[in-house]
Order: sequence, then C-alpha cells, then structure tokens
Amino acid sequence: MYNEDLGQMNWKQAQEKIKKLGNNWRLPTKEEFRNVLYPNKNKIPNLKEDNLYWSYNDVGDGVWQNLPFSFTTSLVSVRYRLQSPYYVLPVRDLSNSTTQTPKSTLPTPTTPEELEISQMSKEQLKQLKEEFEETLTYLEDGDPEKNDLLGQIKFLNLYLEN
Repeated sequence: MYNEDLGQMNWKQAQEKIKKLGNNWRLPTKEEFRNVLYPNKNKIPNLKEDNLYWSYNDVGDGVWQNLPFSFTTSLVSVRYRLQSPYYVLPVRDLSNSTTQTPKSTLPTPTTPEELEISQMSKEQLKQLKEEFEETLTYLEDGDPEKNDLLGQIKFLNLYLEN
C-alpha cells in the first residue's frame, strides 16, 4: 500500500496519477478494501474515514467497474459519478512486478500481516525478521503468540529467499 492517500480527484485524474506512480501501482479492489484495508484502517496515515475512496473491480468477462468505497460503512457506493472527486489510496500489484518473484512461486497472502509482508522491500523484510526473532526469545514454547510469530517468520522467509 502507498504510504498515504493521494487526495481527492475524479476517475480520470485518479487513473493518470496511478499511472505516474508506475511500478505496478493500482487502485484496490472492493475485496481488498473490505478484507485488508478496512480492518487495518487505523494503520493508514491520513485516512479520511468519512470520505469515499476509488476502487477498481473485476466483474467478470473482462469487464471492470470503478466504485467508491466507504471506510465508515465498509461498503461500495453504487451511486457515483466519474466526474465526482473521491480519494485515491494506491496499492501495489506484486503479481506483475518485474522486481518480485512471479506470484505462482510465492504463497498468496491470507492475512493482513502477510499482505503487508508481501509488499515489503528486502531490507524491510530483514529488519522485520530480526525484530521477530528477538521477540521469540521472550516467548515460551506452546504460547499461541509464539506459534503465530513462527508462522509469520516462515512466510517472511519465503519472500526473503525469492
């Protein structure tokens, strides 16, 4: 995810701004908003919770639909205009990245933590691994938190190795 929203803009402006970011940045889908961004909204800098954000959604048969997403209700709005200004919160599409291992060789993130790990640089991954390993020294065997942390380290290692 981009470090903050890019402000308000209409649909055309949003597409132009995302394109300028390059490197596989795009608008999130409504599923990403609901399942990853919404549950972690308190971690998003400068989030305008009472406002709508553009999303871009595959509705099948090669048809894509743009819908504003609300962090207040966790729903998409079906009443909108392409000329209306909504906020833009880019996410990175790692599956097409030339700097990342192809998606088929890496596990698909299934939790917000794994999604965050999958979007980190190698340097960030190394630093996080060190922090996790230090935390492990304070946890006892059988502690559920230790088991969760070990799972995250295993997932993190897959991204470090590729």
